[in-house]
Amino acid sequence: MMTTLPANIQTALSDRNIDIAVWTTLQNSVFPGAKDESILLAVDYCKARKLDVLKKPCHIVPMQVTLSGEKDNYGNSKKIWRDVIMPGIYEQRITAFRTGQMAGEDEPIFGETITHLGVTAPEWCKVTVYRFINGERCAFSHTEYFAEACATTFEYENGQKTNKLKINSMWTKRPRGQLAKCAEAGALRKAFPDELGGVITADEISEDVQKEPIDVTPKSNVIEAQAVELVTAEQAQQIKQLLEITGTEAEKVLALCGVTAIEQIPAAHAVKVINKLNATLDAQTAKAPDDDNLGEDIPL
Repeated sequence: MMTTLPANIQTALSDRNIDIAVWTTLQNSVFPGAKDESILLAVDYCKARKLDVLKKPCHIVPMQVTLSGEKDNYGNSKKIWRDVIMPGIYEQRITAFRTGQMAGEDEPIFGETITHLGVTAPEWCKVTVYRFINGERCAFSHTEYFAEACATTFEYENGQKTNKLKINSMWTKRPRGQLAKCAEAGALRKAFPDELGGVITADEISEDVQKEPIDVTPKSNVIEAQAVELVTAEQAQQIKQLLEITGTEAEKVLALCGVTAIEQIPAAHAVKVINKLNATLDAQTAKAPDDDNLGEDIPL
């Protein structure tokens, strides 16, 4: 039944006792668009945490990894994209209830309405979680402020990233819901510190806000909690066609963009790559000398 899958994936699924029906569901419904290796990482994460991966208690989050000591062609620190497994609020609720000491929680309490970066939202949200300790119902509250919690991203103008921040689409669409989830996650961590530890949920990541580097394995790598807009499907297809027509080596373009696949190219870089490839195509059409080193000249 799994003969159409790559050999390494077949082996991985067999080792994990995952049948084709479950795998297809994970690929197309639970984690659509994710790499096979990342889905398997989520499966292993859920197995270690004794969670049902089909209920999506965790999320696959692309994060940039800076390679210490390695430089790109422009002398900047070389970066690659890595998928990281992060818990969702659903996982934290499950973990809290499994203790048998979860004693409920209050409805979120919201502060006065403010406007931050063009979005109207409550200034703060407070959630109180209760836990039975030695037979007594104890309260643990956490207050989250919208201006501190909201996820932001940089605005783009004519394909170029500006220094102007805006709130991302999810927080713009449902600011109260996102703020309430962050407040609830903080309250649950206070009430169940041993069970939940200090790992934040995927909802609590601020996209383009710079963080201090976090040590990961190997020690030479650090993770930056930074997300950017990636190339669209149409742009990716256009780049592939131009690479083939112009005879440009895809590996050079990918190396300069700091990614391993065309689908991972940042949107701002994609515009420059397309423009450069179109210029090369025009030159070739005009019988100009071939530029075999196109990738080395792309100013990303």
